[in-house]
This record gives sequence, structure tokens and C-alpha cells, in this order.
Amino acid sequence: MLEAMACGVPVITGNTSAMPEVAGTGALTINPYKPEEIAKALIHLETDSALYGLERVKEFSWKQTANKLVDIYKSILL
Repeated sequence: MLEAMACGVPVITGNTSAMPEVAGTGALTINPYKPEEIAKALIHLETDSALYGLERVKEFSWKQTANKLVDIYKSILL
């Protein structure tokens, strides 16, 4: 999902597991067991360029991960 977002490809993902947490507002989440939701999401992508994930994926960079890890270590030590 993140690789697709980084390439500017719109993402439709299931609303199960950790998918909604990773997707955030950068993707459409749907019930994967309801074909009508999948079809509706596909049609929605034609009109909403905000769902192309380029901003959301920036939150998952290695630098961002390292900064968050350092913050955790600092909070433990203080």
C-alpha cells in the first residue's frame, strides 16, 4: 500500500486488520466482502485526486521512523 502511495497510485483497501491505520486519509477503505463498496470506491477515484496518497506516505519514511524511535528512547530516559 505504501509503495503504491509513494508512486502516486490511488489505493483502495479493506477496512480490516491494520489497513485503515496505515492508509489514514491517503486511501479509501471499504468492506472487502461487499462488492458494491468496491465498485463505488473505484468510481470515486475518478473524481478525487486527493486520494493518491503522496502526502500520507511521507509519514512512513525511514527518517520519520528514526525520529519517533529517538523520542521514545528520550521519554524512557527522562
